Amino acid sequence: MGRPFALWGFSVYGALALAALSGPKAAGALLWICLGLGLCAGLLGFWAAKRQAAPRLSLPAGALGERAPFFACAFLLAALGLSLFLSRYESQTLPSKQWAEKKADIQALVLDYPEKRYSRYYYRLRVEQIDKMPVKPFILRLSAASPLYCSPYDRVECPVSFSTFPEGGLYSQRNSLLADGYQLGGYLAGGGARRIPCEGNPPGKALAVFRRGLSREFARLLPQEDAALLQAMLLGRRDGLPEDANESFRLAGCSHLMVVSGLHMGAVAGLIQVLLRKTRLKRLPQSLLTAGVLLLYLCLIGFPPSAVRAYVMYAAYLLGGCLGRRADGLNSLGLALVVICLQNPFSGGDLSLALSVFATLGILVLALGITKALLRPFGKRPRLKGFFTPAAGVLGVTFAALAGTAPWQICVFRGLALLSPLANLLLSLPCTLLLYCALFALLFSLLPGLGPLAQPFALWAGWLSRLARSIAKALGSQPGVYIHLGQAEMLALLGVLCLLAFLSFPKLTPLCRRAGAGILLAFILGTYGFSLYSGQGFAVLAVQGEGETACAAFIQDGKAAVLCPGGRAGDCVSLLRRNNVREVSSLFLPKADSREKRSARKILESFPVGETLLPEGAYAGRELSGTVTFLPSGSAYQALPGTEIRYSPLGTYLGFTVNGAAFQAEFQTDGLRIHCLPRENSGFTVVLSGDIIDETPGTYLLPRREDGLGLAVSPQGEVTVREGS
Repeated sequence: MGRPFALWGFSVYGALALAALSGPKAAGALLWICLGLGLCAGLLGFWAAKRQAAPRLSLPAGALGERAPFFACAFLLAALGLSLFLSRYESQTLPSKQWAEKKADIQALVLDYPEKRYSRYYYRLRVEQIDKMPVKPFILRLSAASPLYCSPYDRVECPVSFSTFPEGGLYSQRNSLLADGYQLGGYLAGGGARRIPCEGNPPGKALAVFRRGLSREFARLLPQEDAALLQAMLLGRRDGLPEDANESFRLAGCSHLMVVSGLHMGAVAGLIQVLLRKTRLKRLPQSLLTAGVLLLYLCLIGFPPSAVRAYVMYAAYLLGGCLGRRADGLNSLGLALVVICLQNPFSGGDLSLALSVFATLGILVLALGITKALLRPFGKRPRLKGFFTPAAGVLGVTFAALAGTAPWQICVFRGLALLSPLANLLLSLPCTLLLYCALFALLFSLLPGLGPLAQPFALWAGWLSRLARSIAKALGSQPGVYIHLGQAEMLALLGVLCLLAFLSFPKLTPLCRRAGAGILLAFILGTYGFSLYSGQGFAVLAVQGEGETACAAFIQDGKAAVLCPGGRAGDCVSLLRRNNVREVSSLFLPKADSREKRSARKILESFPVGETLLPEGAYAGRELSGTVTFLPSGSAYQALPGTEIRYSPLGTYLGFTVNGAAFQAEFQTDGLRIHCLPRENSGFTVVLSGDIIDETPGTYLLPRREDGLGLAVSPQGEVTVREGS
């Protein structure tokens, strides 16, 4: 069998994905099925070997019996992965569940510096004692409104309210955090934390301190936003990156550039190779040193799955070069999957790993064919062909990765970035040069006496960082660049993928290729136009977030009326851009506190805003610019053409009617509630707040989603729920 590791890797990964989707009970049954199939395949292989050894009874070449041992190994590896999944679940996850939804005093070991997101601090703790009693250690994700006075590998004692992670689906938040090693979540339950200083200097603390030192070195060499981009690209720390920059890269379809993967590992390996070329070492010692330094780099950034995948594939490439053989890409990818899945049996539910693996698979299978198809029109023009070869290579890789990840983007995100090929074409070269400049600047700044040599590289890195962010912002702010895929868009995307596969076939006449390319271009332009104009006449009440940070906007025909900007700066801008909003007609701040004002400022910077509205008696402050109108209780204002919103006398409700469907937005201390009565006696309520305690008969409570939800109102007044708004 030519690619056994590819078979083994995808077998164990598929088994763990099924286990993450179906749960531990089904995983136990699947374990016995894999063991039985592995035993049957092994017996078939043994029988085939006996038949081959017997005279006059040889099997024909390529018979199933000859491949049976490879399938036996695949099933047995899948069974091994499932057994590790069940063992890890029963030994770590299950014992910690008894503390879910309880409050207790804990003593825990701080494993790293906090990650700051949405004005909160998230700590990785290993809980050792609960209420002064020793427990089997488990990993806790602690959320705190203010930072704790502690360092990595200190111990803290504090009161905590434990909580479970939302479940549902293969790539739920629970599965994602289990893959990251967390068993429970929790909130700091009042009071402070008592610190017990660490004695000694364990390796984990040294790595955390060194990683923080590198982050501070980037911050010393570069402005804040430039340093934050490099911290995300090289160290995997995205908490310093502004939300609008993060959203711009995501909407442009190039957020993978900020995840440590093959491009970044290749840049680090390239720097190592440049340094080793000055030595007289032979190829084998150079390869071993390169692999060793990359392994230390993996330890530094915490072994993210995409980086581990890239490392194993690059190590296989180095080993193949030392042995005088060329490593097979699919075999290397399969070997990487075996290593990742056996090391972390919860990785089947990790979305970032799935996107990395299937993007790589698409590149290995389709990139070369697509690149050749793009260059075929220049076959008789060698100069033009040479000029367009780099661009065709980037586009071929981008289209291939898009084809590999499209099913996951459609099913999980329910959307697609249309400008991803253009964004990758424009950003690949600047980001690659940015990585090399940043690495050389960091290297010279850390070496004694060579600090001045770091300044030119830091200057170039700053220019390249600003260029990359400007390109991403320009592309991400265009209307219609991100589409929510309904039935029509999914059919168009299916047509694009089929045409790409058709164009990658080698034996096609020039006429067929030109016709296919023309149809492909028509599909892309048609999909773009459809994303802009298909929603004419429809209104969408889009909501994102939970609790007091939730934001909501009423959107119709490219215009929006913001009902609540929310407490997270950038969330509402993200919501509006995903719905292709070009103009904000009205911006209402129901609480008018500092958090809502910061969010409103982001909206004012990102969109033209017709009118900013505050409750009567509120303080506008310096955050709000332009025309500010104070709205008395019981009055009404024109949110969008033809839509009037009423502000209740109690000051806590907004009411409006759209296409015959009545809505009411209620602002409470624990969050935002949206009530909808589309038809008489058929009302339902969408609740976005804290934990849902009970369900009222006849009321439908929708699950919380990080990417939001929406209520779409047709011109006839029919209301449907749309997830992922």
